[in-house]
Amino acid sequence: MPTATRGLLPDVYEARQAQLFMLEYNAEPLYYTQIANVVPSSKAYEDWFEVTGLGQFRLKAEGTPITYDVPVQGPRRRVVHSTFALGFSAAFETIADAQYDALDRQATDLGAAGREHQDIFFFDFVNDWVTGTTYLVPDGDAVISTTHDILKPKDPAVTTTSNAVNPGVALSVSGLESAMTLMRLTKTREDRYTNLRAKTLLIHPSKEHRAYELLQTEMKVDGNENNKSTVSTSRTGMTALAVPYLSSEDDWFLLTEKSKHKITWHSRMDMTFDTTGKDFQTKNTMSDAMYRASVAAKDWRGVVGSNV
Repeated sequence: MPTATRGLLPDVYEARQAQLFMLEYNAEPLYYTQIANVVPSSKAYEDWFEVTGLGQFRLKAEGTPITYDVPVQGPRRRVVHSTFALGFSAAFETIADAQYDALDRQATDLGAAGREHQDIFFFDFVNDWVTGTTYLVPDGDAVISTTHDILKPKDPAVTTTSNAVNPGVALSVSGLESAMTLMRLTKTREDRYTNLRAKTLLIHPSKEHRAYELLQTEMKVDGNENNKSTVSTSRTGMTALAVPYLSSEDDWFLLTEKSKHKITWHSRMDMTFDTTGKDFQTKNTMSDAMYRASVAAKDWRGVVGSNV
């Protein structure tokens, strides 16, 4: 009488490996999803550009015509989605002889590697915010810059603005106060105030304890006076996010809530796990994981940074 074994049930093997992969992939929250706006994409690339509204109201003297205005379009930028993948192969004999402990380790490790790589990919982008060697905002500057363009300035002599704490300062009460003020004074493309407020303090884990002191202490920690802290969480609603993929231990950033900024993860294809590949010569089973995505700062507003 024929006897069914795990080695003779490839569908069972495939389902088991896929389940183990997804369990590990979803085991912990990803860092990048706590910052980026994750949006689906159905194209090979994404284009965007800035378009202003109208300018400032003008004085209309008695009997004179109304002043009319038109929108202004800024430069166009494009990002092309990248594909990332990794796989492993299980020998026919390994499956047939039910060495599932070894196979399970490969599937779970592939899940862990896939989860980490998405964070690595996103924070390589964040690590470029100050230098701007790869990722630029529509005005051609780095995400963090002192010379962002105002497309429709009220004063023709003042055509740029900044989202960089300048000069850069270490994470401190005074540094956070400067960054929070800078964010509150952020101007729109039309040179209007935005009233943006910081919600996330993005730091390297080496500054996590310092951030806890600053945000969780009701009294000031940088002085001898017994004064109330102006940056404590109870007052600002700001929370810290410590990310090990930041390349600088000293640089730090403030971000608004996600709905108020344009830091974007374009998901062209979600992470998938596949075990349908079979090698004709060896009968080995091939498993792989893959995703397609791109990252972009479609606008610099909603982010402030200090490069120390």
